Amino acid sequence: MIGKLFNLLDSGELITANHAILALSNIALAKPQYQNKITGELLKVEHYNYDTDECRNIAVGKVILALGSYVGSLLGNKSVIEFTKRQTANARPATSKKAEHLLTKLSKIDSKTNR
Repeated sequence: MIGKLFNLLDSGELITANHAILALSNIALAKPQYQNKITGELLKVEHYNYDTDECRNIAVGKVILALGSYVGSLLGNKSVIEFTKRQTANARPATSKKAEHLLTKLSKIDSKTNR
């Protein structure tokens, strides 16, 4: 079933992709053994084509929220950090704010674990 959800991320349809993102984040929370694979697939969303650039930016914002739901498992994940840093310059203000917030959460958790 997860493979089918991965395919929906690249459907070109914003609503379909957003539903898949939410479902995948719920699976990642319930089944931590799938988090790495799910995270890798979610990070690809920024390269997929949607009806408009704005639709892609909205989907990227949903990915950031999804990643934030299991942020404690993402510490030290360079791909997630690089993705999130890139999104702080996203043309959609709401998405860039979500990215900034996720980076803050990552740094707070990282600083707590490095004490």
